[in-house]
Amino acid sequence: MQTNSHLDWLQVTFPADFDMRELSPFTGGWKAMEYGMLGYKQGYKSESGVRAYTGGNERMGVHVICGGDALEAIRKPGVTDQELCQFTSEHHGRASRLDMTINLINSPLTVRHVVSGWKSHHLHTPARNGWEDRGVHAPGHTLYVGSETSDRRARVYDKYAETAVKDPEAFAALKDKIDSWMRFELQARNERARGYQGALTYNPTEDVVKQAMRDFIDWGDETYLEAVSGPDVPIPDLPRKPPVFWKWAADQFIPAAVKYAFDNPEENVMFVLNLLFEQRRKQELGRRGSS
Repeated sequence: MQTNSHLDWLQVTFPADFDMRELSPFTGGWKAMEYGMLGYKQGYKSESGVRAYTGGNERMGVHVICGGDALEAIRKPGVTDQELCQFTSEHHGRASRLDMTINLINSPLTVRHVVSGWKSHHLHTPARNGWEDRGVHAPGHTLYVGSETSDRRARVYDKYAETAVKDPEAFAALKDKIDSWMRFELQARNERARGYQGALTYNPTEDVVKQAMRDFIDWGDETYLEAVSGPDVPIPDLPRKPPVFWKWAADQFIPAAVKYAFDNPEENVMFVLNLLFEQRRKQELGRRGSS
């Protein structure tokens, strides 16, 4: 069995005078989006997929959301989760949500084993409730421990089965490298998230994540104890899912254009498409310039 620990979500609010361009060494460049969010007038998206929102009142500050894919992209050049948390703390960013993940690769442990420990009360947790969701990923279904609105909530699920359902192309590449992939995720909010943010600022990510999981899920299962105590190793790269636009272009637009070109050999299809594209691009530039 191999284990690996990392952040899977980081949501931080910086002071209103924070210049989000200071995040660019982590995130890459920014592009304006057409919409804001919940009182923020303007939204931005970085090259790595990080979203930022500005233009609210002074108390709302600058709201930054780093999802799992964005954090993965930030880590690719060698940036650590600890370095990212150090930056947020040094610039007075306050975490409102922080998710931490432990991946178990080629482990004999399954979600069903965890469910069995939870139902038999061998698994102890400060959470008062929990439930199963068999959903589309059965038999690799999910166990939730804790309320969705509480300051801590765990999710235990079969990442291998989820990938097979959500991204078959990535799964095809993944299944030649590993036999199973299970995840323990701990989601923290508000004061609890800020506490973990501080811990991650001054301590290795692996130590914080595994201690946090042990504090929330106390279970004597030998494989679980090894997973939340043993050393981390790199996990196989999961092929990034292409943006929806390119999937649509490859599956629908390009085949249709090629078919039309063969059916109408007298027309210069690429010339017409390029002309239409340039016309629409100029219209969009004019629209953005006037907004």
